[in-house]
Amino acid sequence: MINTSPMGAFTTAAALLAVSLLAAGPAQGAPLTSTIEDPFTSVDLGGQIYQGRYSESYVGGDSLQVDNVLNVDSNDSAGVLGTQWLITNAEALSVQDYGIVDPLSADPRNLYVVTYGGDNVQMSLKDTGPWWNPLDAGTEYDVDVTDHSHYVYVGTVSGSVTAFMNIQGTFTDPAFSDYTVDVMLATAEQVGEGTGPDAGYPEYLPTGYDGEGQWGNVQQIQVVITPEPTTLGLVGFGAVLTLARWRRRVRRIA
Repeated sequence: MINTSPMGAFTTAAALLAVSLLAAGPAQGAPLTSTIEDPFTSVDLGGQIYQGRYSESYVGGDSLQVDNVLNVDSNDSAGVLGTQWLITNAEALSVQDYGIVDPLSADPRNLYVVTYGGDNVQMSLKDTGPWWNPLDAGTEYDVDVTDHSHYVYVGTVSGSVTAFMNIQGTFTDPAFSDYTVDVMLATAEQVGEGTGPDAGYPEYLPTGYDGEGQWGNVQQIQVVITPEPTTLGLVGFGAVLTLARWRRRVRRIA
């Protein structure tokens, strides 16, 4: 039964407006978000977002050195690298030693903070990820990285190395440059070290590098895509105008 009451008309209008706003983002070529107001968030625990593999060439001469170069690729179920996301040519710009952070533990850990960047760093979100827009098939979302740092913990007894990655950026394409991208909670664990990565791991960069380095796995990745406040303000302003028109129409019907 169709609700013809003024309140029913207003409620239907609000629902249609919400649907139209949700549809507007993808139609403009922007990556998907869960709603206009709320950021898209997806956490990889072996699910939507592929886990990854990395290599780090010791261009600086050893681990935790300036000039080392990071190469990170997603790793799909068939073992193919870089089909969903990638971060390449990230150079270590600075390394800060914060000393031992848990001196009373059985395996005290030394914390290092490594900041990455460089002119050739590239980050891409491919069209096979949960951020993919089905109305914009084949789109690859390139990201201008604005902040990239690793919190690296080295066990002073075991020598184990674990890094937590934090990356922030904005989309390169001006059509959706009002969205920010955050990649965080990415845990990297070293698998090997030597003159070349094992088969199935990204190559050392720069291309042709034949020195020492390390390689390993990246897990527990969270990607957050957030509309900028200016974008939300424009959307909200349009929503207010539209609802105001509906209110006037409802009063006329009444």
